[in-house]
Amino acid sequence: DVQVNLDIDQGVEDAAEGDKSAGKRKSMASAFAKIVGKKSKGSAGPILAEGKVLNRDEDRAAKELRKKILSNRKQKLEMRERGHVTAVQPGANAEQDALERALVRTATKGVVKLFNAIHQAQRQHRRAE
Repeated sequence: DVQVNLDIDQGVEDAAEGDKSAGKRKSMASAFAKIVGKKSKGSAGPILAEGKVLNRDEDRAAKELRKKILSNRKQKLEMRERGHVTAVQPGANAEQDALERALVRTATKGVVKLFNAIHQAQRQHRRAE
């Protein structure tokens, strides 16, 4: 460990008495002396050694929170998709593609017949008035 002896007041006495930044230098010097004068637990220095211990605890808590959030998202997604049927990708199965095309044609013909019947009924209604 490195021992540092700083005379905080020495720099302030050397400054001119009318200097406004003397108080700032004194506070900066006292803060620096406080940090450097600490006994460090590791070889990384007083600030980094303490930060690593704090960061480990914070990282562990953050990881647990992320895991919880992800599991909740997965559960919500599973609940939302439960009972849903996904569309079959075209080209995967030739028989399925032919069946899908036939169903589309049938549905289209049914919709066209429905709209034609509605249009004809409206036309007859207008003529009757």
